Amino acid sequence: MTPKNKKVSTKFRANLYAFTCIACILWFAQSYADFRKAGTLTSAPSIFLLVCIGIVVAYTGVEAIILWVRPSEKERKEMQDDRDESDSRAGDGHSSQDEPAGSGNTANRSSQTGVAVKGSVTVKEAR
Repeated sequence: MTPKNKKVSTKFRANLYAFTCIACILWFAQSYADFRKAGTLTSAPSIFLLVCIGIVVAYTGVEAIILWVRPSEKERKEMQDDRDESDSRAGDGHSSQDEPAGSGNTANRSSQTGVAVKGSVTVKEAR
């Protein structure tokens, strides 16, 4: 038994959805062939079962593709960290004099003394 706080990876979930989709496609094909051979393809229970299997095929297929293409939580955090890091190196494009007093925008201000203010942390620049 796995611990309750352990999460399954995104790629594993994508694979699980893909395998479920493939299994349901095979089930749909087998059911269709059996119903057609038995001559019950147009009966209400046959149509209902095929529609339900079709919905499961569509849902699991779409989820598999979405999870396969979408980056994992770890990859998203790394991309966000990279963006934040490049933003802090590039600056915000204008000086601190452009900001009105008390605006609270202290993200990338630097003074003449070489001290940069990042949020509420003061960092001394090496010159």
